[in-house]
Amino acid sequence: MKNKKFKLVLAVAGLAICSQAADINWIGVTGQWTNALNWVGGNVPDIGGTDNAVISSGTASYDPSDADFSVNTGSRLIIDGGTWKQLSGAWMSFPGGQFEVSSGGSLQAGANVLVLSGGGSNSVDGSASSLTVSGNNKVSIEGGSSLSVSGGATATLPRVTM
Repeated sequence: MKNKKFKLVLAVAGLAICSQAADINWIGVTGQWTNALNWVGGNVPDIGGTDNAVISSGTASYDPSDADFSVNTGSRLIIDGGTWKQLSGAWMSFPGGQFEVSSGGSLQAGANVLVLSGGGSNSVDGSASSLTVSGNNKVSIEGGSSLSVSGGATATLPRVTM
């Protein structure tokens, strides 16, 4: 019986380790988010819960002409010195997913609506780090999610609902 319990514990531990999102790194150019050649390993991150997208330099631009931009539970958008820019319109949402902006990084949302929901902890931290929602667009923080701006970082949020 002890052997079976040990195997079950190992199996559960293995599931926990395998379920962590993998970091997929931007190569540091200025280019389109959807171009696989702009990512180390040649794959656009699956931010539907499988991967974390890490932008440490350069600018990743997203053109939402085909779809809204969404980072789901289990995934993070990590902007650690680089820039992420949504070019226009559509929605940008984090239903349980998270963003972290640090080291002078910049998240520039041209979204009609930026939605933080599902309990994600979102942060902008450090001098020269910034979050900018352009125009008169709406920011909605709901469902137990949070947004922290600290360490000299700035956030420009025209309309916020909580």
